[in-house]
Amino acid sequence: MIVARRGLLAGLLCLAALDGAARAEEDRSSRPVRLRRREVPVEDAGGRRLRFWAEVVGDSLVLLNPIFTQCSSLCPLTNAVMAELQDRLADRLGPDFRLVSLSIDPFGDTRAALSAMARELGAGPHWLWIRAEPAALDDLLRQLSAGARRLDDHPPLFLLLDGRTGEALRADGIPPADRLAAALRARLGARP
Repeated sequence: MIVARRGLLAGLLCLAALDGAARAEEDRSSRPVRLRRREVPVEDAGGRRLRFWAEVVGDSLVLLNPIFTQCSSLCPLTNAVMAELQDRLADRLGPDFRLVSLSIDPFGDTRAALSAMARELGAGPHWLWIRAEPAALDDLLRQLSAGARRLDDHPPLFLLLDGRTGEALRADGIPPADRLAAALRARLGARP
C-alpha cells in the first residue's frame, strides 16, 4: 500500500514539475536570509508544548514545510517530497537535522488530525508535526516570511532553517526530492 501510494505521489510530483513548479528553485532561493527570532509556543501531534526556536529548531538544521491536513491540491505533493526526503536522508536525520510539517490551519488541524496524517505518511521520530494557536501561528509565519495562512491558495514552500546561524534558505514551488536531498546533504556536510 505504501509503495503504491508513493508511486502515485511520485507520478504527481513529475506532473507538477512539468507544470513549471521546478522553476521556482532557481536563484531567488539560493541566498540565505537572516531571521528575526521571537519565541513562539507550538504543540506537536502528541500534545507536547514546545518553544519553536529553542526546542523545535535549537542548534539543528530543520527543513520546514507549511501544510494543512485537509488540503487536496499542493499539500499531498509537498508531503510526498517530505516522505521521500525522510527515506533518502534516513542516515542523516536525528538531533542535528529534522523535518517539520507546520500546520497553517489552527482550527481544523487538531493533534489527532496531525497524528493521523503523520501515520499515513509513515513519519518517523525525526519528522515533527506541529501546530500553533492563531496569533502565535501568524507571528511565526511572519518571522519565517512564509506569508499569511491562506488555506485556499497557499503556495508550496520549503524552508531550511539553520538554528546555529539564524538563517533560512527558501525554496518556493515543489523541487524534485532528489535535488533537494542532494542540497541538504551538501549543507549538512558543510556544517561544523
